Amino acid sequence: MKRIWITALLLCAAHLFAVDGGALVGGYGEFTGKKFDAMLGRADVSGWVRAPFLEDGSLVLSAEARYRFEDGNQAAMTNMADLSLLKLSYNLNFTDSSFSVSLGRFGVSDLTGVVYSQPGDGFAVLYQNQLMNLSVAAQYTGLINSLYTTMNPVAVTPIKQQQIYSLSVPVIANVVSLSFPQLFAGQTIAFGVQGYWGVESIDAQRMYGTFLMSGPIVAGLYYNIFATGELLMPDTQTPYWGIHGRLEFAYYLPYLDSRISVHGECTTVNFDTITSYDALLTGEQYGDITKFGFSGSLNAGPVLTVLSGDAVFRTSDFQYRGFELNGGARWQIVSDVQLSASAGYLFASPAEDSYGKITVNAFIAL
Repeated sequence: MKRIWITALLLCAAHLFAVDGGALVGGYGEFTGKKFDAMLGRADVSGWVRAPFLEDGSLVLSAEARYRFEDGNQAAMTNMADLSLLKLSYNLNFTDSSFSVSLGRFGVSDLTGVVYSQPGDGFAVLYQNQLMNLSVAAQYTGLINSLYTTMNPVAVTPIKQQQIYSLSVPVIANVVSLSFPQLFAGQTIAFGVQGYWGVESIDAQRMYGTFLMSGPIVAGLYYNIFATGELLMPDTQTPYWGIHGRLEFAYYLPYLDSRISVHGECTTVNFDTITSYDALLTGEQYGDITKFGFSGSLNAGPVLTVLSGDAVFRTSDFQYRGFELNGGARWQIVSDVQLSASAGYLFASPAEDSYGKITVNAFIAL
């Protein structure tokens, strides 16, 4: 029996075809506040490995670990470590379709990338053919590191916060998406359903439904529209609804990969997300926010520049809250070295406080 196990291990090692790996080192700094007097510095180190077990690459083990040191003049020094990816995936490719299964810890996102976009522990199944893409995922979030991934649901029993690794809110997430890419005249239609339930009691159970449609209108002009409805089911209150909608028109110019767009976005009072998602520069989350704005980008070889602006209103009474202006640039110095910087400012109405943010980010791939 011992000889059989040794032989099996040797066969597994022999089938580790084209093992690949690498590391990433990064530094980050930010200045925030009305007078940019709040400072934060961060150092990141991560490493990853990808190991195929079969010659055709159909069975793959992927892993990623990371470490972060963070300190600032308005926050305590923090050390954190995380296993952000540990996934075993199996892929089958047919003549006109494909099928894949993933097990372990990996990231999952809803159709919009707003409600749920984070790692978790569980499984995912993806089926694709010439007509449609169908994905089904189920994850448990209670073992991920909340120092890296912030979630909005609140556990009734407080979770102890600590250095290095702090467990997150224990929620079972179910995410199902069905899309029909370029179904007719280049138009894509997609539907999504999500459910989130606390393993222990949380502030509210949530269900979401999303409809998304996008495609070309004329040459160079595209649109993207989606609407998400949320049903919140508190333990001791009557269920209530929340809605999030967005419409964008984008025009792609024929030089320097440039793009300009206008958009409108609205969330009702009761809408919220599972994964923390900053709706404004201040870090404010979605809910009772309406925005109308523009964005543009210009890709001049190794340098990408972006600019955006939004007029911000309160949805419930349509009161003007201010104008948020953001700009940034990313410089790909060489293939393994990247430098980026951004600046933004919320020019608030007299009833609110203005807020600014400046960031500098650098990455080196090893």
